[in-house]
Amino acid sequence: MPKTPHKKHHCKECKKAFYLALKNIDPDAQEQLSNPLPPDPKAYPTLIFGIHKFLIDHSREKGRGPKGNWLAKKIMPFDYFLPNIKVIVEFDERQHFTQARLEALKLYPKNTSLGFDKERWKALCIKLNRKDNDPPYRDEQRAWLDTIRDLGPHFMAKYFDDTDCPRTTIRIYEEDKVFCQNPISDSVNFINKAIKN
Repeated sequence: MPKTPHKKHHCKECKKAFYLALKNIDPDAQEQLSNPLPPDPKAYPTLIFGIHKFLIDHSREKGRGPKGNWLAKKIMPFDYFLPNIKVIVEFDERQHFTQARLEALKLYPKNTSLGFDKERWKALCIKLNRKDNDPPYRDEQRAWLDTIRDLGPHFMAKYFDDTDCPRTTIRIYEEDKVFCQNPISDSVNFINKAIKN
């Protein structure tokens, strides 16, 4: 039976193959892990709260809301978690690369170790410049949720179980590899390289 054709964006087969590769790295890999971080931006350290304030002000300057004081009333789950090596893995599709995400990344503390190349992610935000208007402030909302996934393990460890506290968040861009058309061993090597960098 021939392979399902690869879709350049939002390829479901790539995500299936990606998860299978993660299972090869950590047999206990979990998908859509519940995120214990709080929805209230005021619960975060000043630096992270400042990013939320910037993003919510950014959306209001353009008349796009939100009406309340929170960009997100619900914290979305992590894409994947590898408990044996305590690593969160996020699979970033094109909609994550927005002007709002670029501005949020510029506000990250310079001395915080990230599981991805921040400068490359900023360049992808400029190159792709995606926009999502459902709801009207969706770009800022997504940038906020990505921010707390990135910085939460560093600054909000108290919200995680001591034994499962992730040490970092790795990000993989969906177009970096055609996971559904490559051998699992190649995908495993690619992801392992990202984890070790």
